[in-house]
Amino acid sequence: MRPGPSSSPRVTGTGYALTDAARRRGLHVEVVRDWRKPVESRRAAGTSLYAGLLFADAVAGDVGLGLLEALADWLARLPYKLTGREVEPHSPRQGRCAVRRS
Repeated sequence: MRPGPSSSPRVTGTGYALTDAARRRGLHVEVVRDWRKPVESRRAAGTSLYAGLLFADAVAGDVGLGLLEALADWLARLPYKLTGREVEPHSPRQGRCAVRRS
């Protein structure tokens, strides 16, 4: 099996979807059981990391990654050809107000 993503101990619905997709593509998926990446896979070629802020911060140095923070409107900046939909940036407050109105 080819190397694939590592996922944090707190697996979310998105994490399950990503790991399932990776497995269907024949990739090895590692769900880490504690807040460290196992030594044997820390710098293996071709690995990737799916993580929230806490886990990423805890293991970034061990796997040789520098963390970047995306711009707030990064998704809205993607071309329609890539997303297949119109995306508009909103604040959390604007989002909550929109949900209440619907």
